[in-house]
Amino acid sequence: MNEPLGSVASDLDFDPDFGTDGEALFYLDYPNAPIGQGLRVYSNGAGWYALAAHKRQDGYWDAAVIKVRPNGLQDKVYLVPTPLTRISDAVWDPTTRKFYFAGQGHTPALPGSDADFAVTCVDIDSTADGDTCSGFGNGASGTAYVAFNLGASNHDYATRVLVRPNIGLLLVGTAELTDHQDVVAVASLYRASGAPYAGFGTNGRFHTAILSNPPLHAEVNVFDAALSHDADAETRLYIAGNYSLDDAQHDYDGFVLALKAIEGVKDPNFYAGDARHVALDLGDCNVNCRDAVTAINVQANGKISMAGWSTDENLNQQLMLGRLTIHGYPDPSFEGGGLFSPTLGSHYYLPNSSGFVIPRAIAERPNTRDLVVAMDARLDAGANSPAFQILGQWPGNARAEIAGISFTFTSDPSVVPWAIGAALLVDADSAMLIGTRRWSGTDDDVTLVRTVANDTLFADMFGGPASD
Repeated sequence: MNEPLGSVASDLDFDPDFGTDGEALFYLDYPNAPIGQGLRVYSNGAGWYALAAHKRQDGYWDAAVIKVRPNGLQDKVYLVPTPLTRISDAVWDPTTRKFYFAGQGHTPALPGSDADFAVTCVDIDSTADGDTCSGFGNGASGTAYVAFNLGASNHDYATRVLVRPNIGLLLVGTAELTDHQDVVAVASLYRASGAPYAGFGTNGRFHTAILSNPPLHAEVNVFDAALSHDADAETRLYIAGNYSLDDAQHDYDGFVLALKAIEGVKDPNFYAGDARHVALDLGDCNVNCRDAVTAINVQANGKISMAGWSTDENLNQQLMLGRLTIHGYPDPSFEGGGLFSPTLGSHYYLPNSSGFVIPRAIAERPNTRDLVVAMDARLDAGANSPAFQILGQWPGNARAEIAGISFTFTSDPSVVPWAIGAALLVDADSAMLIGTRRWSGTDDDVTLVRTVANDTLFADMFGGPASD
């Protein structure tokens, strides 16, 4: 079911030369591994690498690298067992041609009695069917991993992994220091060995409460992270999510936190508020609110574009877009105040309904400087309501949506169509969205959708001046 939408007209068209009408599905139905989840997509110059996770029946996850031909057909699947009990993110390091899968590990595969940050390295060049990387972590085939115990309980969980070109990896997530007291946590390690980078934080690890003096009950969620484009010594690590400091009200604010990526300390030049983070109360709600920053991107000019969602007191949810200056303040050139609640096509405007919209990734098109947002949405909370993947495109100052396209996928006739987005790959001419669709009650498949841009009609009409 493909349905274009947009407030002007769509310059996002499904690529007719990719998959079936721009869509490709990958059924990772291997024995004892029925569930596949799309994580990231990268161009390798001769097609794409789709990175995915596979849940086995024993509760552990496999790392999957799907080599995809330019026409969207599957070339080869590399399925590598890991001892991780959750895989939330993956990254390709083109310098070494290695893949890193991050999430959470648990006993007996990992040491200790609680669940920790965990990451494993996958190499598809050295063996015919792929394996974990030689020399990484404990080095054992199928179980090479590194685990970081960042908290005192069992809720340490890496939600993002990023490559620092001159050092290695950054694992970003949350840790539970004491019962129900969450903090933002980061670990830095060398790419080849997985050994902690000692110059970062304390022995390669860093954690910080959202506020300087948090209450005993503080919930923190990390949804996204990104690196600035600065020279190595000045590189910033931006972390986005939401937090709640009040068990009774469950009032969640979005946040963006900036760290000095090489040192593992809060950046003193980013914002002047408590703990060097921006607290984003994204809507007009005062009680029982749910705000979150779920996707961030560092633009070519160094500003931080954001996507997230906000609710009112009745939990009606709406899309939010925003932009921060390089110093962490709301950018007044972005829709007049730094935050914007756009309509999402004529029938995806969600306030006063029980549906949801969750932005998963945001990127800047390099030629027009438009913002492309990948998200998923459902119009209501009914069990029989379909969930859609959506691509939306806004000009650099976010005045109004200039292009949009929504799609879902056929499945087992007994299953309501359901799909989520995960990550974007955007260039001047195209956008690739990787995600997941529900095929049956026990089986999820990996999805790739490729759109091409028609700029003959929209040749930077809305991009705004270069200072944006």
